[in-house]
Order: sequence, then structure tokens, then C-alpha cells
Amino acid sequence: MKLFGKHVIPYGWLTLAPLALLGADYDDASQPAYADGWENLEDGSAEEDGLGGWVFDESAIRFGDNIGIETSALRKSGDNIDTDGLAFMLHDRNGQFVELYRFFDPAGLSPGETFSIELIVNGEAGYQGLDLRNDHDQTIFNFNGGIEPYTVSKAKSGDGALDLNAKTRALFQLSFKQQTDGGEWQISEAGGRKVLARGQYQGRARSIRLYAGDQGSAVANALFFNRLVIK
Repeated sequence: MKLFGKHVIPYGWLTLAPLALLGADYDDASQPAYADGWENLEDGSAEEDGLGGWVFDESAIRFGDNIGIETSALRKSGDNIDTDGLAFMLHDRNGQFVELYRFFDPAGLSPGETFSIELIVNGEAGYQGLDLRNDHDQTIFNFNGGIEPYTVSKAKSGDGALDLNAKTRALFQLSFKQQTDGGEWQISEAGGRKVLARGQYQGRARSIRLYAGDQGSAVANALFFNRLVIK
């Protein structure tokens, strides 16, 4: 487990990371750190100045209750964001609002660094999405899905709805390339197959916030996410 720059590297971890990502900070739901559950401040990555530990509101977030390490909801389609059959899941089946955070060590993305994450967003129930936040915990980019259209807001440029032909559940890759004061964001189909939207954000990216609410009890309504990379 790594606590914002202080970590223990599990023996042999580097042999588990995809070869294309060696030298980058990388985390996914199949890493050994999560084999016994998913806990507050836990971190499956290996780089000291990259991804910090997950941050939960421990009074509201509990493994096995509204977070989990599971196979994603699109498994029947043959298309998913899983690694070794697993992804992170955020889902309160009672319809409550839930959220969690991940901070970039030690003070945010440096100029030239890119952060990316893959998401499966449900387009039939509630709302769910991701905020990119600055060092004052202010949202500088938001991507939201649910009953309303998949939409970007609070960015410096590029706000608006994505044209996805009314897909009920969609796979996305979000990436953020930091520059000196602000940066470039891009939303693609997962795997980077097709760019759906792009624009700019203002300020230095310091953390992400993942959230969901009013999701309903169906497993397919969950927000799934995976493959966090800084390079």
C-alpha cells in the first residue's frame, strides 16, 4: 500500500504490468494489492511520484457494499475494460450518492505528463461520472452520464453533449495531458479507437473524483473503471 509518495512495492509486481506500460505509473483492478479487498488509501501502482492511494469517505464507502472488484457489466458483448476479468466498480444499490478520490503525487501532474483512465458508463439510470480537479479541489473538467446525455462541462473549451447514437452503456477512455497552466483533454472509445470529443482545461490537474447516484439495483447500472495510467 502506498500513502501519497510512500509505498511498498510487492515483490514481482513489475512482471505483472503490461510491457507497454513499464516506466509509467499504472494501476488496475487485478493488481495484488486488491486481492484481499479494496481499502481506503490502498494503491496497486508502483511509482512514487505518480498515483496516490484511493481516498474513501469511510463512513459511506465499504468494499462489498457499494464498491467492488468485479467483472464489468459488458461481459456478454465481448467488449469490456477488464484486466484478467476484473474492473473497479462503484454502485450503491439503494440509490444513494457515493464518491471516491485519487490524488496525483506529490503535487499534481507535471507539464508533459498524461493521465488516462477507462470507464463504462450506464446511460439508462441515475447519473455517474468523473471530475478532474485542481490543487484547490475545484472541478476543472466534468464528464457525466446517466439518464441525461453523456456530457462534458466545466472545461475551458469543448463543453457539450457527445453524439453516441443513444448507446445505453458505453466504454470510454479519458485522457488529460498537462501543460504549464492547463492542459488538453480527450474522450475516446475505450482502447483509443475513435476520438469522440476534445478540448482544454484550466489549471494543474491534482486529483480525480469518481461518483454515482440514483443508479438502481441492476448490476448493469454500476459505474466501472480501470487501467489508470500516468506517462
